[in-house]
Amino acid sequence: EGIDAPDLGSPGTSGANQIVNHMVFENDTWNEMPTLSTGIRKAIVMGGESVTIDSNVSMLSLKVRAGADVTVTTAATVTTPAVVLESTSTVYSSLILDGTITDGSSESIVTYKRHVNQNASVGGNDLITPPVTGQGFDTFRAANPNILSNSDDTIFLFGPFDKTSGAYVTYSNTETVALTSGVGYRAGTTDNSTLSFKGTANKGDITDIAISNSGPDYQEWNLVGN
Repeated sequence: EGIDAPDLGSPGTSGANQIVNHMVFENDTWNEMPTLSTGIRKAIVMGGESVTIDSNVSMLSLKVRAGADVTVTTAATVTTPAVVLESTSTVYSSLILDGTITDGSSESIVTYKRHVNQNASVGGNDLITPPVTGQGFDTFRAANPNILSNSDDTIFLFGPFDKTSGAYVTYSNTETVALTSGVGYRAGTTDNSTLSFKGTANKGDITDIAISNSGPDYQEWNLVGN
């Protein structure tokens, strides 16, 4: 059973909307409140909902639908193998993390499925920033075969704006540099869908992204992200 589209056998329902045996937050309430004893249950926060987790809980996974907001307070630890945040081309999910999300040994368990435009005659590419840290481009590329590339899969439409050259970088198939939150990247997909970033959710200020008016071209351009 995949975390992206659980098929749980609900009569008359198919695909991602099958939520039988899930803990579901909808209409401003949980159908079953997560506790430290609910680690065998998956949890879903439905689109348009806002929920605050302010005590220690466990769950088999936590999915945050596009348009939903989840806040984990300083008093709370969410123990789960996976958190998945979803988005569409116009609606995004939000995670405000003041507490801790962990699988018991690692906090690099948050996946943000960020919608990215298809690179075509209409639509073009997007300018985005990773919402999590700790993922190398080689790992990111392997997890996202829909990044637009050349026919040999050696050059990919993904990379930052290089102030020293005044041009966008296009990463190669040998690139292993870590993707950095706060840094902006140009990206394009083959299918107008999502790119999955996996790592540790940020819960502090990002202060090490330089802003300058410099370079041979487009001196005033600085590609950064929130």
